[in-house]
Amino acid sequence: MCVYNGGRYLRAQLDSIAAQSELPRCMAIVDDGSTDGSWELLQEWAVGAPFRVLLQRNEGNLGVVRNFEKAARLLLGEVDVVFFSDHDDVWFPEKLATVVDAFEADPSLGLVHSDATLIDSDGQPLGRRLFASLLVTSKERELVASGQAYLAYVKRNLVTGAACASSVHALALAMPFSERWIHDEWIALTCAFASRVRMLDTPLMEYRLHATNTVGLPIPTWGWRARSVLRAVTEPQVAAQQRRLERLLEIREHAARLDAPQDALVCIDSAIRHARHRANLPRAFLRRLFAVRREWSAGRYDQWSSGDLSMLHDLLIAT
Repeated sequence: MCVYNGGRYLRAQLDSIAAQSELPRCMAIVDDGSTDGSWELLQEWAVGAPFRVLLQRNEGNLGVVRNFEKAARLLLGEVDVVFFSDHDDVWFPEKLATVVDAFEADPSLGLVHSDATLIDSDGQPLGRRLFASLLVTSKERELVASGQAYLAYVKRNLVTGAACASSVHALALAMPFSERWIHDEWIALTCAFASRVRMLDTPLMEYRLHATNTVGLPIPTWGWRARSVLRAVTEPQVAAQQRRLERLLEIREHAARLDAPQDALVCIDSAIRHARHRANLPRAFLRRLFAVRREWSAGRYDQWSSGDLSMLHDLLIAT
């Protein structure tokens, strides 16, 4: 668990972990310099926890990615499966046991991630689930189930860190975490390249949405969808695609080091080609038209962007 000024919600999350039907062997908690009393609460709680607690506090603020990496490193050699936890959610009592059962049933698994019930800042249900809010498609589910999760994850992340667990072996392959990727994206891709992934449709936790979420999850209302379409059509993409290109080049090197399947490397190469295309479109309209038409004919706008919306954007927006 990583904590930063989580005092309002922290106790509920800690108590839900202590109330698991199958208790963890060990828990690592790293506080990233909280100033709201979270550190004092952690010290008090750890004394009475029904399992071993490795508790550390950073002198300076490391940030989300480095803090999670530090906490994860504390568990290498201590456990077989590492669960990631934010400081503001609530686990259902059977979460740990359910996920451990999945790993024991299939030793080839490197990552398991589950659905979750969404709640607001006061703990009230929002009437939605995590996978529905992420708009997970049947095709994406099929790719994960067939052992080709990387074909889905290279396009977009489907794994929420707070709802996932990794085998310690697969997690070690992900270290050190990349600075260009959020830790859950990086771990998910690593596990997809080096092992198998399983999605559990059963909600195993309450995932809290509030104004101070470090990494927020948008609720896909019609207003949100309309704004997303507007951004896809009107916002400049060169800088965004350049950043994506840099991320993809890094993950390509990482996949090669992991001896990922050949079709995973081909998949990343295709995504790299598309990002490079979008980052370097000609300004002259006719040249841009032919470049976009070639990319659309190759099917890469559908495969790696938002289909016709992205194609329309690239035709109309020159920068």
